[in-house]
Amino acid sequence: MPEEISSIIATARAKLQAELDAQLGAVAEQHRQSLDTSRREAVRAAREAEERWLAKLKATEEEAAASAARVRDELEKARKSAQAAEEASRASQSRIFAVLREIDATTRVSQTLDAIAQGASLTANRSALFIAQDEHLAEWATDGTEPLIKRPVALDDPSAGVLVTAMRDRVVARGGAPGVFAAAGGPRKAIAVPLLLDGIAIAVIYGDQEESATTDDAWLERLELVGGHGATRLGYLTAMRTAQAMHWIAGSTPATPAPAVPGTSSSDPVPGTSSSDDEEQSAKRYARLLISEIKLYNEASVRAGREQGDLLKRLQPEVERARRLYEQRVPATLRARAQHFDHELVQTLAGGDALLLG
Repeated sequence: MPEEISSIIATARAKLQAELDAQLGAVAEQHRQSLDTSRREAVRAAREAEERWLAKLKATEEEAAASAARVRDELEKARKSAQAAEEASRASQSRIFAVLREIDATTRVSQTLDAIAQGASLTANRSALFIAQDEHLAEWATDGTEPLIKRPVALDDPSAGVLVTAMRDRVVARGGAPGVFAAAGGPRKAIAVPLLLDGIAIAVIYGDQEESATTDDAWLERLELVGGHGATRLGYLTAMRTAQAMHWIAGSTPATPAPAVPGTSSSDPVPGTSSSDDEEQSAKRYARLLISEIKLYNEASVRAGREQGDLLKRLQPEVERARRLYEQRVPATLRARAQHFDHELVQTLAGGDALLLG
């Protein structure tokens, strides 16, 4: 009997153990399948994430490449623009030098005025040269050029703007285009440069340009250069004629006139002067010529000297050389000889402010 009971218990235990093993095996299989599923999902998620990041990276690289291409294009455009600007600047400098050489080559006042007017036309979009005639300004006519205005401009005409300001104040005037020169289109930037002879404004160059037509104001400076150089040439021709007159007065007779100075003509009219100028007027003109040359060929030093108030110290060699030339040409017996030279130092070199001489 006990043996039968033990057998029954052993059989039951074996059965229970088999069932337990089966259940444990099923649980283990489910766990393994769950792990496999989790791994597959993790791999799939990682792959999808990698694909997304790769797509973003590719898009970023493409955008960076496109941006770099745009930058290269902009740099190339800037290079070409700078090259074009440099070439235009060289061409402009070449033109302005040609204009100055043309002015220097003139031998008559009328030729000088023609060269000034033509030079101005190469500098500004619209330009004209006006000659002072009593209380009016009359446009100087040049061949092949339409006049800017067909009537004289009164010096008291408020619509003449910078033109009258330049003549009245004997300074370079800038501003908007005067109403008397009305033109179609947008606002125009204008400049008027007086031509001074013995401190008197005998003419004025006018020029204007649409504000949107240029990106810089270099044309304004070029027009000032044409005006300054033209005024110097007029002063030179006037001084040469004055020298003729002084030579004739000093030692010639009507029967034996002094030889003509090359490059001048006794019949050529000089604005603001007459053939009856005496020695004192001649001395003034010669002083102005010498000081104007200093100003013309030492622009940077003159500008710095005016700013620092030390013109004579800064330009001492040039001033001393001009004074020697002046004293050699002008007789010591001439009344107020030194005062004429000193007056031009103040008026021409220092712009009328004696304190700037230092």
